[in-house]
Amino acid sequence: MDFDPEAFGAAIGELIRDAVAPLQARIDGMQAKLDKAVSFAGDWQSSMNYAPGSLVRHGQETFVSVKHVKAGAAFTSREGSGWERIF
Repeated sequence: MDFDPEAFGAAIGELIRDAVAPLQARIDGMQAKLDKAVSFAGDWQSSMNYAPGSLVRHGQETFVSVKHVKAGAAFTSREGSGWERIF
């Protein structure tokens, strides 16, 4: 029996693809959920509406909206304002 390195490499590559495909599908699904849950919106602007999960910079800090924040609302990090400082 002769060893065929090309056939061996092709068989190993197929095994690896078959093993990785379900993991990649799970990763893609998790990334899609994360993209829906959190999104970076840049610097805070009073003229913007923010959905829950919006990340904004305000000064030197970063905040996440924990509820809908309507345009025109003054920015405050007080409890109940809709913003939580994350760093």
